[in-house]
Amino acid sequence: MEAAGQLGFQGLSELLVSLTRLLGRVVLGAVILAIGLYLASLVGGTIARRGGPHAGPAGTVARVAITGLSLFVGLTEMGFAEEIVTLAFGLSVGAAAVAAAIAFGMGGRDLARRRLEQWTQSLSEPTESNAESPEEQ
Repeated sequence: MEAAGQLGFQGLSELLVSLTRLLGRVVLGAVILAIGLYLASLVGGTIARRGGPHAGPAGTVARVAITGLSLFVGLTEMGFAEEIVTLAFGLSVGAAAVAAAIAFGMGGRDLARRRLEQWTQSLSEPTESNAESPEEQ
């Protein structure tokens, strides 16, 4: 780069600087992705080995979540279609949140109904502190 600049090839020097920066970002993104994949495997395996009725699926969810996050960070660092990657990640997280809310809502429907009935009953029944005693009348 410096030799091209000293020889008067400014275009070539600028091209080499840009290429070096891009290569550095790609290498850093690949390192982030590799570390993320290693951590995903490590955490997923650790959770799966802990045992329990839901250890296998929980390990898979952790592995997929860490892999997705490292993929997002790695691609963003590489500079590849940053807006698309950011939008896709946001939509994926939003979709997972909506799916979890629907699943929780459908699964907790009976509990929510009972709790609402208890609250309604407690509001409609006067308590000792709210009701006037016969002496106060």
